[in-house]
Amino acid sequence: MKKQIFLALILCSFFCISCVSVKKINGLDKVYVTNTKQINILPPSEIEQPIDEVMLLTADMGNQIFTTPVYVSADDEGIYMTILTDFGIEIGSIWYDGFSANMDCSIFPEKLKAVYLINEFQNAYYKSQSLKQNLEASKLIFEESKKDDTMVRTIKSENKIIEDIVISESSVVISNYLRGYKITLLKSE
Repeated sequence: MKKQIFLALILCSFFCISCVSVKKINGLDKVYVTNTKQINILPPSEIEQPIDEVMLLTADMGNQIFTTPVYVSADDEGIYMTILTDFGIEIGSIWYDGFSANMDCSIFPEKLKAVYLINEFQNAYYKSQSLKQNLEASKLIFEESKKDDTMVRTIKSENKIIEDIVISESSVVISNYLRGYKITLLKSE
């Protein structure tokens, strides 16, 4: 009887540990695209092409607008962003290595999780097919169109546009209509 109880405790412990580890993908929280639909962050290997440059980031969050230079280094191993002052002094960072994401930057609201910024970056710079599969797994719609030198990626829930990502040679403009913000990344010349 003691052996059966001991064996039952071991099995229960194993199943409890297994369930806990399934809750997050690679230790990352899921991202709510709408109030009810959530997606996983994609692995760094899904980036279309490596990026290594300084960009000008403008974030318009309705009642607050700020602009700051950002050094972006992104490849199939991770996304690393260094937030800078106009004088090139580091004031924060955001990074993602495929297993965890972190943000150390006082200019963003405390409640904002790094995975949400990583998700926006992925929507602009990751492979279309990977984005489409990830979004469609959560019953979201991903569309992409190209006109001249501009690509537009649209994320919808049913027929409601949640977000547009307009990508040109010199900039990326992310407009999230559901949450009411706009992020612009202007490439340096």
